[in-house]
This record gives sequence, C-alpha cells and structure tokens, in this order.
Amino acid sequence: PLTKWDSEGIDVVQAQKEAAKMPHCPLEMRATDKDNAMGAEYFRKNKDKIRKELLKHGAIWFRGFDLMKSVKGHREMYEALELEPCLDPLHSSGLRKFASERDALYEEVNKPSLRGHYIGLHCESTTKRTAAYAAFVCFQKA
Repeated sequence: PLTKWDSEGIDVVQAQKEAAKMPHCPLEMRATDKDNAMGAEYFRKNKDKIRKELLKHGAIWFRGFDLMKSVKGHREMYEALELEPCLDPLHSSGLRKFASERDALYEEVNKPSLRGHYIGLHCESTTKRTAAYAAFVCFQKA
C-alpha cells in the first residue's frame, strides 16, 4: 500500500495520552520445549492468536524458538503465519545483499562505505510503498 506521511494537526500531548493506554509493545513470546518440538506447526496452530496479538501490540518478540535459527526455519515460520515474503522497497539501492534471495531475506546493511555509519531507530518504510508486516531475525549475537 502507499505510505501516507501526514503530521499536520496532530496534538502530540493528546497522542501521548492515547499511546499510554495501549498495551505494552513488543509482546514477548518465549518458546517452551513443547513449542520447539512442534517446529513450524506451532506457528500454524497458533496463527490466528499470533496475528491477533500482533495487531493488538504492534510487534511480537519471539524468543528461544529453535525454528528461526536458520534461514529455512525463518521462512517456514513466516509461511506458517501466512505472511508473504517481498522485496525490500529499497532493494535497488544496493545497500543490502541477500542472505537468501529465494526467501527474500536480506543481510544487514553491509556496504563498505557505510561500515562506520550508525543506523539508529528508523521506520522500515519508504515514501512510496511499505510492507504490511515484517519479520526481523538475528542469527548471531551482536
């Protein structure tokens, strides 16, 4: 969908009051041994609940799920939730290369000229198009 940028007429104080009423974000979901034994089936079985919680909380932090420790497993989780992999809107910029093109999984921004550049908190969307959902994964500790 097209991204709409419009900050005109926003009452920041009122917006902060409304935001304070919202549920904690991100929701943290920790895997149990039983969850891990189910693999992708855990996500298929709990898809409706997970998607409902995602809409409620805005983000979910999945912790301790063995499935997502590989590119293949990350893709299986994504598909089990019936999400559609897509190209990065900035794909043609050359900032990132694929960790797995088939899985639409990109590596971190690793362009040599940007190695010393800090990329802080930012919105994963552009002025033209943005994905409805995104899943980020880290395969190694920082």
